[in-house]
Amino acid sequence: MRDIGHDTMKKSPYIAQEFKELGSFIVDAFYVVNVLVQLSISIPLNGYYCFICICVRLILRSFISAVKILKARSDYLTVLELYDEISLVIISTDDFLSYSAFINVINGMAGLFWSTFTLVFVLEDDYKSWVCLSAAVFLYSCLLLMVLIPASTANQAAEDAKDVIISLPGWFPQHYKKLKIYVRKNFKQRKLNFTLWKIYTINKSLLISTLGTLVTYGFLVGTLGTIQNTQDVEIKT
Repeated sequence: MRDIGHDTMKKSPYIAQEFKELGSFIVDAFYVVNVLVQLSISIPLNGYYCFICICVRLILRSFISAVKILKARSDYLTVLELYDEISLVIISTDDFLSYSAFINVINGMAGLFWSTFTLVFVLEDDYKSWVCLSAAVFLYSCLLLMVLIPASTANQAAEDAKDVIISLPGWFPQHYKKLKIYVRKNFKQRKLNFTLWKIYTINKSLLISTLGTLVTYGFLVGTLGTIQNTQDVEIKT
C-alpha cells in the first residue's frame, strides 16, 4: 500500500515535481503515525486484559487447591463465600472488559488478514515491505493471542472451579439437601466466562475457528483477485 501511494504520487500530473518528494514523505509519515497510534492503544489494552486473565486464573487455581483443605476441615461455608466473591469479581470484570476485548480481537483479525494477504498475494520483490509486513503479521498475531489464550485458560479454570462447587454437596452428606438447594439456587446458572461483548465465550475452539476463518477468507479473496487479474489481461490482449 505504501508503494502504491508512492507510485501514484510520482506519476500524478497534478502534483508539481518539487512537491512529489514532500508528498512521498507525508505518505510514509501517515503510515508510521497510523501504526504507532494503533500500537499505543492496542498494546496497553491487550496487555492489561492478559494480566487480568492470568490473575483470575491463578486465583481460581488457588481456590481449587484451598477447597481440598477446607473440605478436610468440613468448612463448606468458607468455600461458598470465597466462590461467591470470586465469581462476582469475574462477572464484573467481564462486564467492564468484554467490549474492549471484542474490539481488540476484531482489530487483530483485520490487521492479521490485511498484512498476511498483502504478504502472500500482493507483495512483489520489495525487501523493505517484506520485512515490515512480516513484522506486522507477527505483531497482530501476538495482539490476537494476548486476548484469546489467557482468556481461554481463565475460562477453563472457572469451569473447573464451578465443577468443584457443583460437587460440593456430595462431600457433606449430613448437609447434602441444604447445600444442593443453595448451590443450585445461587451458582448453577451463574456464568463465569470471559466473553467477546457477551456474544462469544472465549475458548480454545474459538481460537481455532478464528485462524480457520482468516485462512479461508484469505484464500478466497486471493483466488478472486487472481481470476480478476487474469480476466483483465485477457481483455487487454
